[in-house]
Amino acid sequence: MKRPCRVRKKRRIGPGRDQRLRASFPDQMWALDFQVDVTVDGRQVRFLNIVDEFTREALDTRAFRSCTSDQLVGVLDEIIATTGRRPTHVRMDNGTEMTAYAMRDWCRFAGVDASFIDPGSPWQNGKRPTRSTGNGRSIAVL
Repeated sequence: MKRPCRVRKKRRIGPGRDQRLRASFPDQMWALDFQVDVTVDGRQVRFLNIVDEFTREALDTRAFRSCTSDQLVGVLDEIIATTGRRPTHVRMDNGTEMTAYAMRDWCRFAGVDASFIDPGSPWQNGKRPTRSTGNGRSIAVL
């Protein structure tokens, strides 16, 4: 009896991943990323960080147990409404909530270009490089 051949999963990549823009003025590029940690009771918590790449200003940090693309769009709309600022480009990874139709539609209707980093390349995002300490926490590499 033979085992079936192993089928590799296709990596999800979004459009616009070949853009390697560097922010040259404020609000040109916002970076979106999730950090994952575990609480004392063993449940997972995800922190959504939104950073302006030029000024390194943390525009928002939200904690979620689970996050959908609709919630992500809501957070972005809230930031734009409260600050009155809108990005030209949004850089993000290829997570399911980032590549969903709701996020694509928001980018199209808001006039914001989506830029995706390569899968498995977190250093391409706009945040300071970090390294894991092994206990679920990251420290900044200076």
